[in-house]
Amino acid sequence: MTNILVVDDEPRMLQGLSRILIKEGYSVETAGNGNEAIEEIYRKNFDIVVTDLKMPGINGMEILKKVKMKSPETSVVMITGFGSIQNAVEAMRQGASDYITKPFNPDKLRNCIRDVIKEKKFMRSKGRILESRHEKFSPEDLDKIIKSLSYLTRRRILNILSLGPSSFTNILNTLKIDDPTKLSFHLRVLKQSKLVNQDEEKKYFLTSKGKNAFEIIEQLKEA
Repeated sequence: MTNILVVDDEPRMLQGLSRILIKEGYSVETAGNGNEAIEEIYRKNFDIVVTDLKMPGINGMEILKKVKMKSPETSVVMITGFGSIQNAVEAMRQGASDYITKPFNPDKLRNCIRDVIKEKKFMRSKGRILESRHEKFSPEDLDKIIKSLSYLTRRRILNILSLGPSSFTNILNTLKIDDPTKLSFHLRVLKQSKLVNQDEEKKYFLTSKGKNAFEIIEQLKEA
């Protein structure tokens, strides 16, 4: 069973989040502030931590740092207001798996947690990918590619681009992402990893490296 810690200083939000996740069959514990959260993190191992970004005292960013220091494999999801999206993106740069902007419906939280669980499953396959010693990549390059594709959204982007070049708007609509900033972040990482590039019309396409990476992902699905 997936163990989740929910952290929020607003009691109603804390109860609402935990109720949604408990109904999904997850094991859920709660913390009403950053101090309580850190106590829980050092008391028990969690698969996922869902935390509000802005809280008095110890905030979500500090919780993220503590989680990654104590248990790097634990995934962190940020809950944030629309005005704090840039801070949420910075949290993803520092290792958060995703963020959800308020207000949101229960389905968005459910889908986010399911995606994070899929990401964790993908990363558990890392050993199998490295053992394959794919002839088109050195072990070092392959390790970097796996890290850059640890996010499910990035693998979905590669899947879209495997069908041909696509515009930002088309990718956004296909993935049903309501936050363009989030998609921009993922595309920027893929470009920096040289898996994706843009043509003269600003459409995104898979580079030869990206095509090879996509092939590896597809082979992993079949294994």
